[in-house]
Amino acid sequence: MKRFFLSRLSVLAVSLSTLGWVHAATLTAPLSLMDAIGRLHDQSDRLRMADADIAAAQAKSDAARFLHGPKVELVAKQVWGTKTIDASIDTGLSQRLSPFTKPNPQIQQLPPADPRRQQAEALKPFQEMLGKLAGGFDHINIHHKINLDGPRVSVDVMWPLYTGGLIGAQQENLKLGVSEAIADRQQS
Repeated sequence: MKRFFLSRLSVLAVSLSTLGWVHAATLTAPLSLMDAIGRLHDQSDRLRMADADIAAAQAKSDAARFLHGPKVELVAKQVWGTKTIDASIDTGLSQRLSPFTKPNPQIQQLPPADPRRQQAEALKPFQEMLGKLAGGFDHINIHHKINLDGPRVSVDVMWPLYTGGLIGAQQENLKLGVSEAIADRQQS
């Protein structure tokens, strides 16, 4: 009994709501064709979407005017890591300076009173010092470790000099995209 009562009650509720909708529909005045078209243009989400598509295509086409100019990018990034530089260089400096660092045997055969021998004797400490210095730089080892941690910022500029007609073709394609969006709206 309870089930029968609930089913009748639900049928009654649906009937009353349907009658109210039919009654409300009969109270509104009929629309003319021009009023219906005007209401469609004012309230249609599909037409608003088509207008947005036209605006987006037009914005892309307008932006394409600047494709011939420079493209400037500001790049910021965070870097972590180290760089190690190891180098070993054989200079051969001692071999190149050997004529200046070894005593000349011809000078040693001169008599002690000869001024050339006295000059050579005076230069002997400098020759020894030059020999030691050349031996120290005969082989150079470089070991350097660089810490790269930290932010990096760069400004990159690219200016197309010759693109083989690619920029003009892209600009024309974007202009045709605007025409296509307008045609799609008219079709809608």
